[in-house]
Amino acid sequence: MCLNLAVMDIMQKIIPSPPVSRQRSNIWSNFEFLYQRLIPASVIIILLFLAVAASYVLVNVSPIIAIASLLAVPAFILLLSKPDLGLLLVIFVLPLEEFNVKGGFSAIKFISAAVFGCAILNYLIFRRREPLVRASQNGLIILFLLVSLISVFVAIDPARTLARLPKLLRVVALYFFVINLIKAEKNFQIALWLFLIGGFVCTLYGFFDPAQVSGRFQGALGQPNGYALTMTPRVPIALALLLIDKNFLRRTLVVFMLGTIIYGIILSGSRGGLHSISLALVLFAVLQKNRVVWLGIISAIFAIGLLIMPQDIKVRVGLTTTPASSDLGNSTDRRLTYQIYGAQLFQEHTIIGIGLDGFAEAYARSQYRFLIRTKYLGVAHNTYLEIATGTGVVGLIPFLGILGSAIFLAWKYSRKKYWKLSSELATISTGLVAALGGYYLGMLFGSRQYEKTLWFLLALPIVMQILINTRMKYQKNSENSQNQHTQTLVSNEK
Repeated sequence: MCLNLAVMDIMQKIIPSPPVSRQRSNIWSNFEFLYQRLIPASVIIILLFLAVAASYVLVNVSPIIAIASLLAVPAFILLLSKPDLGLLLVIFVLPLEEFNVKGGFSAIKFISAAVFGCAILNYLIFRRREPLVRASQNGLIILFLLVSLISVFVAIDPARTLARLPKLLRVVALYFFVINLIKAEKNFQIALWLFLIGGFVCTLYGFFDPAQVSGRFQGALGQPNGYALTMTPRVPIALALLLIDKNFLRRTLVVFMLGTIIYGIILSGSRGGLHSISLALVLFAVLQKNRVVWLGIISAIFAIGLLIMPQDIKVRVGLTTTPASSDLGNSTDRRLTYQIYGAQLFQEHTIIGIGLDGFAEAYARSQYRFLIRTKYLGVAHNTYLEIATGTGVVGLIPFLGILGSAIFLAWKYSRKKYWKLSSELATISTGLVAALGGYYLGMLFGSRQYEKTLWFLLALPIVMQILINTRMKYQKNSENSQNQHTQTLVSNEK
């Protein structure tokens, strides 16, 4: 039934219903029956027949490929008709994209590419006349991308910079899809729920993974520090959903997911992650109306977190006087050299930098190269340092502008003025401010410019702006209609 509706939706967009005169109404009603019922059903049958035939041929190659070919056609029709549904799927799988990557190929990343491709086709075929969302951030992002492209010509390793540009474009694309496809409050809240549930599923995997029992917790992301920072923005967003949702079962589910994610962050032993989530929780409490109560709740969360924190994690994050292990000392020393060498690079190449993602190659050639313990080149473990050394001031300024405009918008819509317009959207805005603030702090401890979570968070304040403006226009139109109605009544009485 859903597939049939999707085909009908596509065909109605391709062949819009023409105006019908009274004399031809009976003829058109018969054609309309064929148009709305038989033709979509025939299209579905033909496509399914082709899919079954393809799966029959491909089953000898791989049963998985055969099943995928069977589902590909109906999935394509559905995603082409409803790209917003595909985007919600992408949001859900954001923290799972690195799961089960074999030979550099991720099936979940392929799903994201398919969703984005269908969204582009939907726009080119059906919505070319609809204007795309305009925001000040868009210009800054385009400028940042142009500077990144230009940095190839001054890069210390042009091949590495060129290889990173497609990756940067892929993650930035999520931002543009989010601001153009999420236009209703219902879809906005569903997106936030799926963002939270995806993080919960990612966390659950870590608890059932035998390889993580005796080591640092990393969920389904494969890296403890990355896991901690990726989960951090979900905590204040979960608190916002907890406040606006009045359903007891859903609120209970939020509390359970919230506790699970926080415990996972604690087990990750990420110092940067713990600092980030602490800041996010404090920011959320400060932005609430009853901030004293919320500061008390946050203090209780901190106290419980310290009680349940394992001893080895306390040692790692410096909460005990026990001497740190040599591995931890080496890690701290190595990261200190990143900051020192990064500052030197920025001073030497202040204007245009050494090429996007050039820090790792430059560090490997520096006097600090003896601290590299693996065959992989060491990134700066600091997003701001990566951008500053890679693209110089001309890239760092628009990048900081993108971050600043996003958190300013989120803060703007969390103010008292907008609580009267929509308490739900204002509450979510407080969660976004806390999520962005915590993530920005975490970027001091990791290179996150290629993380889709970052660009998804940067898009949410723009969506909030669209929803707030829609609310204000609706309210204004309602007031005008009411005033006109009042004036009409008064004039009639006279």
